[in-house]
Amino acid sequence: MKTAAARWLGLGLLCLGFVSPLRGEVMLQYFATDWDEIYRRLPEIGEIGYEWLWLPPPTKSPVAGVFPFGGGGNVGYNLFDRFDLGDIPQRGSLRTAYGTRGSLRRLVDQAHQCGVKIIPDIVMNHNGNGPDYRSYPGLAPNDFHVWQDSGQPGGWKRPPRMFAYDDINNGYGGTFQQELVSLIDLVTEFDGRFQGAQAPHYAPDPAPFVRHPGQNDKYPFLQGSNVAENVRQYLMRWIHWLGYAMDYDGARLDAPKHVVAEFFGAPGQVGRLNHEIQWNFDNRRGFTDADETDELYRNDIRRDDALIFAEMFVGSVNQVDYWRNAGVKMRYLDFPRKSGMLFPAFNNGNLGALSGFSGFSDQEGVMFAHSHDESPPWKLELAYAYLLTHVGLPVVYFTGNNLSQTNVDRNTWLKIGHGGALGDYHNLLPNLVYIHNHFARGREWERWSEGDFYAYERYDDRNGNSQPDAPEGLLLVGLNDSGVWQTREVQTVFAPGTVLHDYTGNNGADIAVKSNGKAELAVPPGANGQGWVCYAPYNAAADGDPLRFSPAQPMPWVVPGGRLAAAKPRTLARLTADAVDIDVHFAAPPGGSVDNVLVKWGPGMDLNPAAANDTGRDLVSGGFEQAVEVAPGHWRLSATLTNVAEGLHTVKARCFNARPAGFPALFQTFAEVVYVDRRGPDLEVATPAEGETIPGSAVVVIRNPDRTAQRVDVVFDNGATNAAHEVMKGLWKCAMPWLGSGAHTLTVRAVETDGGEPPAPLRTSAVARAFAVDANGPALALNHAEGAVLTRPFFTTALSVPAGVGAADCALFWDGYRLAGLAGTGTVTHVFDGRYLSGGVESRLWGAFVNGAHFFEAEAVAGGQTTRLARTVFFDLYGRGEVDSDGDGLPDDVEMPGFSAGTSPGPNVPWPGDSNWDMAPNPGEHWTRLNPMNADTTYDGVWDGDEDWDGDGFSNLCEVQQGHAQHGNPYFYDIYSAASHPDACDGAGLPARASWSPEQPTRCPGGVLTVTYEPHQGPLSNAAPILIHIGCNGWTNVQDASMADIG
Repeated sequence: MKTAAARWLGLGLLCLGFVSPLRGEVMLQYFATDWDEIYRRLPEIGEIGYEWLWLPPPTKSPVAGVFPFGGGGNVGYNLFDRFDLGDIPQRGSLRTAYGTRGSLRRLVDQAHQCGVKIIPDIVMNHNGNGPDYRSYPGLAPNDFHVWQDSGQPGGWKRPPRMFAYDDINNGYGGTFQQELVSLIDLVTEFDGRFQGAQAPHYAPDPAPFVRHPGQNDKYPFLQGSNVAENVRQYLMRWIHWLGYAMDYDGARLDAPKHVVAEFFGAPGQVGRLNHEIQWNFDNRRGFTDADETDELYRNDIRRDDALIFAEMFVGSVNQVDYWRNAGVKMRYLDFPRKSGMLFPAFNNGNLGALSGFSGFSDQEGVMFAHSHDESPPWKLELAYAYLLTHVGLPVVYFTGNNLSQTNVDRNTWLKIGHGGALGDYHNLLPNLVYIHNHFARGREWERWSEGDFYAYERYDDRNGNSQPDAPEGLLLVGLNDSGVWQTREVQTVFAPGTVLHDYTGNNGADIAVKSNGKAELAVPPGANGQGWVCYAPYNAAADGDPLRFSPAQPMPWVVPGGRLAAAKPRTLARLTADAVDIDVHFAAPPGGSVDNVLVKWGPGMDLNPAAANDTGRDLVSGGFEQAVEVAPGHWRLSATLTNVAEGLHTVKARCFNARPAGFPALFQTFAEVVYVDRRGPDLEVATPAEGETIPGSAVVVIRNPDRTAQRVDVVFDNGATNAAHEVMKGLWKCAMPWLGSGAHTLTVRAVETDGGEPPAPLRTSAVARAFAVDANGPALALNHAEGAVLTRPFFTTALSVPAGVGAADCALFWDGYRLAGLAGTGTVTHVFDGRYLSGGVESRLWGAFVNGAHFFEAEAVAGGQTTRLARTVFFDLYGRGEVDSDGDGLPDDVEMPGFSAGTSPGPNVPWPGDSNWDMAPNPGEHWTRLNPMNADTTYDGVWDGDEDWDGDGFSNLCEVQQGHAQHGNPYFYDIYSAASHPDACDGAGLPARASWSPEQPTRCPGGVLTVTYEPHQGPLSNAAPILIHIGCNGWTNVQDASMADIG
């Protein structure tokens, strides 16, 4: 074995010869896709070699809508609640636009196991426009830049929409005080420069107040929820909370150009965003980092700093000097490079533009060709050929093949990503990522430049003189946009006689480097004038299946293709034992040999104490372990899996060419994602606790920390099996039946399945819990039967309790929230409107009628004893799964037809009548449609459901509910047409209705008559069960039968 260098690591000799640290990473911006769908594509992401995932804002937005086009293609930048990652039932949905909090955390954890790091989009400048700006959770109206004006809706006037983007004025310009595209912006300035005497129109900061009373889970440092904060402190708490909630590795900062420099702060500046991100990252990773930005600007290392980069829409680099000069340390999306180099080269047909330099340095910039709001150049694939072989950190933009051109500017404002990022249509981009990861490291030297032809060489500057010298060559790249073959003789620093191979496959002919170091570089025309080649020396090739695991078994896994591409069935190696042999099989490079093989598990785990482990952090060998040679072309690492988490993991084997001293490293990497499945799903029963005494019944809460359970069943006292309901990945619930006083047991069983379609069971697990029931408390009954389907908003829940027991003696919990507004004695009632109590303070969940399973727990206290009763109910708004984002009882598409599809009013179109785009009906404006995001569109104190917008004498909510009751269609009556209305809307509510089918039943033996009874607000509205009294021939042979609740 030939090596140029070796390093002792305490466990043996690790052969690391010729390692060059200067290799960058590739980031995949993955938008317009569910978290669960991205999770299913992690095997491709890990095997292709993407090392970062840039995700859209993970927080709840003002609208539920239909993914991905709801509310005009809501992406997440117009957020509603920063502390809602898809686990709070509000805005008509539990999930965010992309899924639940459980699905997000599963994606992040599994991505980390695959060696992929996570960058979420961080929105700190603004909230979403649309909701009543007095309703954002944890915020006050004057936490935003608002003018105090009693003549305006809600008593505040929002400032003008931002158009003058370059008015910086050292942090005092209009850029910072006016609203970005009407998205209501927060006061991020610490000095109140746009408030009080300095700006008389603007409202001063509110006095610090407790923003989340009683919600200790939103306070990450256990200081309790009684801490009073201003809005900047609220944002700093949130960025810490988000770190622990989703475990990010960095942040892409949205709209930072509209945020003053002191909000980001200098390194080490406590209470400033960038420091808080870095401190939180170090704390979660266990890093002791004296300099929190010393590795931020490096592309060649597994950083001990969070990667922070900002979206600065600037035309030149010096336009960020205001932030730089204030000591702010972050990287920047390279807009100047895109406009000054990439567009002239790949849009305007002048590859010579690549000779000049426009943009940030490769240390400070993050390169991209297009994004969610930036159009691509015409020759996008040629641009990617450049970016993925050029020095720096490149981004590939992908929308999961979930958007088509017909959606753009009709359903969504998003730009469409490259459909081939994961190889759905062709292998161009995965191939370029491979070339990037293997050869595009070190420095870069231009070899040829003209309008239709551009060539450059990547080299390992081993002597440190910043110039290419023999034999430092790694990669020779040629670009051609002429539409015909182009050939040039170019100088290289490859050793004479070196055979170079085109790893793109675009030119099947190898090149032999001449004695003078030159090479004939021939570049084909390519498709649509996009030709490129990437020549490098041969590395090892696979010998059959290059990675083999023993013991292992194949497991089906279907990779989704998005809405537009076909799914791709495949298998993953399923590892079920405590140890595995990882065998690497390869064929040596032509005319050469392999002298070392290293293996890396996920982000770099030490799975064999006897094998040398590279604890360095470079991207070539850091985190790899030394394999041993079994035979020529066959190496092995024996790995112990007892400390390996369940689920997906990327395994990489790196085979290094034997090379003479002074030559840069060449290697081949084989990557495969495996599925570790050594046990069944992890199970924890949170409620009831072991040995707990329950005063009646309760909701059983089950946690599945590894989020592998696909089905969970609960058995009480060895009786019937009850299916638990999945609230989100990792959280399941089941209402406990009334069991009676005494000792009881429950057994929870979970099933894990494979990734096939349909999924097949893999493993099961079970946990038992002993508890007791004390059923001696006061009598308690609930009007909702177990499994009842509730279709009307503002429904009434009735607790039947003994005489003299009143609302003060009772409590009603819904999905864990203690509901506010109980009233009555003997029969205690509650009208569901989203109000709840926390920390003794009343709050509201706007749009809490969320379709799906929910859990009520009623509690009554009398004579010092307590009774609790649990029920499962299902919400199904108007029996059609309608969505009501603001909680006014009106479906979103009733208020604005086409809203949930994103077509009305459509992306980048103002609300009908909203002349200044602020989503508030200012004096002088005439709005023609209600706002589905605001229960009180007109800010007049009357909810939209109680308004009568067509002036026909019938409220909007009456027309919707009567349409549903009489015709099964909440859209039957048009709330905007006076000619369309029901006959009556009395305060008694909707009458009961009975129907039967067929209308003329047969009297023959075997005939079936189906009777349907809808209680509405009739005499049996709160009854359960409901019986039908059947008789014939003068009421003879009378029978009573229970009717089934069908919703």
